[in-house]
Amino acid sequence: MFTEIDLAGWDRREIYEQFYGCMYYITAEIEITAFVDALRARGIGPGRTAADVGCGTGIFARQLLETGCTVYGVEPNGDMRAAAMRAAAGRSEFRPVDGRAEATTLP
Repeated sequence: MFTEIDLAGWDRREIYEQFYGCMYYITAEIEITAFVDALRARGIGPGRTAADVGCGTGIFARQLLETGCTVYGVEPNGDMRAAAMRAAAGRSEFRPVDGRAEATTLP
């Protein structure tokens, strides 16, 4: 039985973090960690650059930052991009970009 949820007044970032974020953390954190370990094994780290296109709240971008590389977080939604910036805790290696997958503005 599904329960109806009143989402009036919620913004997209709040919905994502409250309802999808917890499931994503549980199911994807292990997969992301394994992927980042594989990147490290292939030399991705300090002095390298990565892009998280569609970075949302920055879950994957934070993992990439742990490798020591510079990360461009491309996200068109301002609230989600702001959440990613907060999650990166002011790390200078995180570079937020207002863009879409079709037009990242990256070189």
